[in-house]
Amino acid sequence: MAEPDKPAPGSEEWWRLVLTDPKEHFEPLRRFFIHLPSAPHCKMCGAPFKGPGGLVLGAIGFGPWEKNPSLCKACIRDMKRRPAGGAEIDCSLLFADVRGSTGLAERTSPTDFAALLRRFYAVGSYAIIEESGIVDKFVGDEVVGLFIPVYSGTHHAARAIRTAERMLRETGHGQKGGPWLDIGIGVHSGISFVGTVAVGSEVTDFTALGDTVNTAARLASKAGPGEVLISEDALANAEFSGETLERRELTLRGRTATIAIRSGTVESLERVLA
Repeated sequence: MAEPDKPAPGSEEWWRLVLTDPKEHFEPLRRFFIHLPSAPHCKMCGAPFKGPGGLVLGAIGFGPWEKNPSLCKACIRDMKRRPAGGAEIDCSLLFADVRGSTGLAERTSPTDFAALLRRFYAVGSYAIIEESGIVDKFVGDEVVGLFIPVYSGTHHAARAIRTAERMLRETGHGQKGGPWLDIGIGVHSGISFVGTVAVGSEVTDFTALGDTVNTAARLASKAGPGEVLISEDALANAEFSGETLERRELTLRGRTATIAIRSGTVESLERVLA
């Protein structure tokens, strides 16, 4: 039975607290785990992933989650044991696409193309995790990052924009020799449904759904090689000035109204982030 004035576990309000402030649900466990050696720790429950504590807790199911090593498997299992649910929260999405992937696949062997994508996935995953995001999924030649308040803070879009700049830099954009892979990125912030989804009665994933997700995907599809398209909503959340970035109004597929965005390259984003 839920404590007085506490939301019932699995309710929408419970999910909202878990997604925005882990202390509301994990604090008793976290107070104990967070002092065990050694860092890094699970961002939700505080379980250590390294050192003696990591060895012991990893053996009983608190090891890093494969989808995002900043979360432990036990926290994800706890979510999956409950009926599929979640809450509408403010968050940021990043979509990074390989530009010209069809032609690239035609010009290379399947083995070489797969190796190139694996390298891209590794770069994208590292950048997202380093900025406290969730590696939401890999879809073909696309990497998707999810940034929610409980991990990325109130100004989660700042993390997403830093991730975008890092991904451009790590793929060679802005460097003398040119990129080893052309990518375009879209970043957007807004209200999304974040939580678990199910196929039938089985919870199968933890992700974000809604117009914010679709808009970020559309922005990525419009971005040119080495370009990041950032919505004004994302810049506002990040509290970054976009005055040095090119401003555009775009019409996106599936949307009746235009959307105001700023276009950045690795060089212009470095100035914004400085």
